[in-house]
Amino acid sequence: MRIVALGTNRPCHHALVRSGHQVVLAIESVKRLADDDCAYTQVVEVPEADVVTGLPSAELVEALAAVGADRIAAYHDAYYELASNLADRLGTGCAVDVVVSRTLRDKAATRRATRDLACGRVRHVVLGPDEDLAAAAAVGLPCVVKPLDGEASIGVSIVTTTPELVSAVARARGADGAGRCLVEELVDGPEFSVETFSIAGRHEVLAVTEKFTIPGSPVEQGHLIPARVAPDVRAALARATRDVLDAVGLTDGPAHTELIASEDGPRLVESHDRLGGDRIALLVELATGVGYTELVARHGARLPIAPAEVVPTRDRAAAVWYSASAPATPATVGDVAGVDEARGLPGVERVEVLKPVGTSMRPIAGSFDRPALALATANDPDAAVATARDAADLVSFTYAPTTR
Repeated sequence: MRIVALGTNRPCHHALVRSGHQVVLAIESVKRLADDDCAYTQVVEVPEADVVTGLPSAELVEALAAVGADRIAAYHDAYYELASNLADRLGTGCAVDVVVSRTLRDKAATRRATRDLACGRVRHVVLGPDEDLAAAAAVGLPCVVKPLDGEASIGVSIVTTTPELVSAVARARGADGAGRCLVEELVDGPEFSVETFSIAGRHEVLAVTEKFTIPGSPVEQGHLIPARVAPDVRAALARATRDVLDAVGLTDGPAHTELIASEDGPRLVESHDRLGGDRIALLVELATGVGYTELVARHGARLPIAPAEVVPTRDRAAAVWYSASAPATPATVGDVAGVDEARGLPGVERVEVLKPVGTSMRPIAGSFDRPALALATANDPDAAVATARDAADLVSFTYAPTTR
């Protein structure tokens, strides 16, 4: 089968290649990698404007029509609208449910869809581009301010004072394509994500993931599967997730749903109809034995999946931990040390340097600013997260002032 893989998430693309399919990568030129020509049957450039608007240009339609694809597959929600529209124009199959995707990408729409659920009872207001901040008084402090359509914690702030609210709203509006933001109450409690795969409306919970953030920041620093929670809390998180997925109309494919376990029960943060970031899919695979990435790859290409394939077969623990090393002001990475030592720790599965020598760095404001990660497995959760953290801490960075 010839499949056009639109956008990012190369692990899913490569899973299709390993299964014997001809995969054509369609991606913006700025996101093209050096080895893409070797990894794919063909590479087609996607105009950035097409991704922003979700509307395929005549140029892109013509280029992909020449490919003769059987399927259009997308594995990141930033590309779902474009994938669906391309499939309509080309008369090919596509697994994207644009109604669900639109609901989940727009955080205000998610709140509307889940407002009747117990987990959806979170005070919030939407501020338009020019709306007065006085409307946020209904939420109160402390609160969380975020763009309506964003990712990687970019533009997200935890606010405790009124002066902070002004700058936080400006950041969130700047990160949203339409200049909007969501102000919602800061729910007290630990945060988790629930990783699922759905078939015909049945939502299989693959894992409940414990989340760690950089102290004083909303940016995530680590994830652990399985989460260290009591069985009743785990069951409540699973129930809330299934309720959310039913409320937004998701029936098939992956979801990554973020919840806070408050004293009054789970409260929804947000949900996505895709794999979770930060190597969470790999954690699921290592901890449960489910081939999560391959399942999602096949779903995106509308290939058959049997219910038995989403049942966990392993009971291990897996964790990822990110280095929070960063310069106080913008700088350049001058040296990276400790990588081999980190990789040599028992239980470490991988260590990745995300900001190699020569890369520009700044204080961490979003997930893309973190410089390195370590991933580890063990027989119990405490050991897995401790090993991942120890390995990440061994990777050290030195910074040089950025010269112009």
